[in-house]
Amino acid sequence: MKEKEFVIEDLEKQIRAMPKMEQRAVCWLIKNIDTVEELTAGEKIEESEIKRLIKTALEKDDHVMLALALYKRVRTN
Repeated sequence: MKEKEFVIEDLEKQIRAMPKMEQRAVCWLIKNIDTVEELTAGEKIEESEIKRLIKTALEKDDHVMLALALYKRVRTN
């Protein structure tokens, strides 16, 4: 199996293992990647602000907000 196919298969397994709401957030992120890129473009956000966004998302049970905050963290670091 090619490495790219293995990575995709592994990612699919990981997504399927997530709770439904988290699966939906990841699917939303993938389907709207152009919008996500625009929303997360720009200056780096300090880690303390990312942590605050993550905490708020968890408190609100907002999985899309959580996905965006984590994406921004990965994208800018």
